[in-house]
Amino acid sequence: MTYELSKHAHDLATALGVALYSDLDDESYAQANVLSGQWRVDTVPVTDVRTYYIALHELGHVANPPAGTVSEFPDELRAWLWAVESALVMPDNETRVFMACKLAGYRSLRSEFHWRGQPEVNDLYDALVASLR
Repeated sequence: MTYELSKHAHDLATALGVALYSDLDDESYAQANVLSGQWRVDTVPVTDVRTYYIALHELGHVANPPAGTVSEFPDELRAWLWAVESALVMPDNETRVFMACKLAGYRSLRSEFHWRGQPEVNDLYDALVASLR
């Protein structure tokens, strides 16, 4: 199963025209960046469903590029939603806990004044939460 998930992540990267590097030791450094006009995604090796979702989340930033130079709350929601919609498997319990921790951080951002009254942000958040049920 791990091979299929890793292959799928790399196939998605190829389809997006992205260089995918799965050689990080620490998942907290996983990121998508544009270097010299080319997208590059750095992530940990896909060894289970959680690390598969980390890779897909970073690819989601490429599929839905941020409007600015820094990824903000709606960009993170779009990336996670893309990951769920593009995945071959639903998140397992460990992955759901991991995503819930990430979403908890986003939830506090959601209530900040900057995002209040923006229906798109609420819709994205609600769609992501619904997709995980």
